[in-house]
Amino acid sequence: TTTPMPGNVSLIFHREPNYFASDCVLGPDRQTVIIRDNQSAEIVAVATRAAREMHVAGEKQRIGYLGGLRIANHVRGQGLLARGFRFLHELHQADPTPPAYYLTTIAEGNLKAGNSLTSRRAGLPTYHPLCRLQTLVLPIRKRRRKVTELRSSGCCVESLSSWGELLDFFQSSGQTRTFFPAYQQCDFDPNSSNGGERTFRNMDLSSILVAKRDDIMIGAAGLWDQRSFRQTVVDEYSRTITSIRPALNQLSRLVGGVPLPRAGESLDGCYVSFPVIRNGDEKVLRSLLLRLMEIAPADAQFILAGFCEGDPLLPVAQKLSRSQYTTRLYAVSWNGLPSSITEKTSNRYYLELGCL
Repeated sequence: TTTPMPGNVSLIFHREPNYFASDCVLGPDRQTVIIRDNQSAEIVAVATRAAREMHVAGEKQRIGYLGGLRIANHVRGQGLLARGFRFLHELHQADPTPPAYYLTTIAEGNLKAGNSLTSRRAGLPTYHPLCRLQTLVLPIRKRRRKVTELRSSGCCVESLSSWGELLDFFQSSGQTRTFFPAYQQCDFDPNSSNGGERTFRNMDLSSILVAKRDDIMIGAAGLWDQRSFRQTVVDEYSRTITSIRPALNQLSRLVGGVPLPRAGESLDGCYVSFPVIRNGDEKVLRSLLLRLMEIAPADAQFILAGFCEGDPLLPVAQKLSRSQYTTRLYAVSWNGLPSSITEKTSNRYYLELGCL
């Protein structure tokens, strides 16, 4: 889409070479909704509805996701938001197995979108706030691990040997995280999916690292380079950022940060996927993150890691981060929400950052 996300750094989310192929990250059950101008046939609004099984309160539930909402500036204020949500509701009701509810995120600084979507006016669904999601920018530091650091973590870090090994680990450890997807082999293995539509497109065994102690897996994390099918491009900077960008970039080089690209250029980063650590061992996560930096492509400047507030792993990743971006996670429903989601849960929330 070419509709920028506003802010001090205005971003455009490109989906080249094929918008629909890039939606593989949402899983196989997804729909793209568009609104066209009746006269010009121009697409003036777009959104995506998806659903997949996730772990909630010790059980697998079919949970939806609403994302990718963009409305062209020249048609805002014309009631398209309400009409679009009415159509989404119709799709929900026509679903043979409708999701219990939907998840969505709204950038914390995007007050206009937040106020409009959570207003409950004109038949919009209820948005129930759950928590904040922190997206951390970790500058890549190419270096060899120190032997003392490896010993202090008490584990060895190696590449994944089989998809089955990873799925077994998720089954035992991932289900303790609320909204952790119930992944299947077809989400990862290109040989078990149809037409390259696996969720983790472009990810192979060598892109996934596991931490083991006494030959038992205690942690896992993957490096997901989506730049060949999903790109984030800087549209423009605010006047303030434009004026100080040269100084900021010079400072970034001195302190090991991430320089800001020119307007029109894409951000060269990769996602950290499924950072799952048994028993929340901080040293294990640090070891995995540093090793992911080592195996990152030579032209990548940073990796992005996402953790929900309250996750004990968040402070560990923040120590390696230079900046962070905050969004709010909501549960969305037209028919109310179950108590398992409206009440506080002991299981921390989880979102797969690269799938948003």
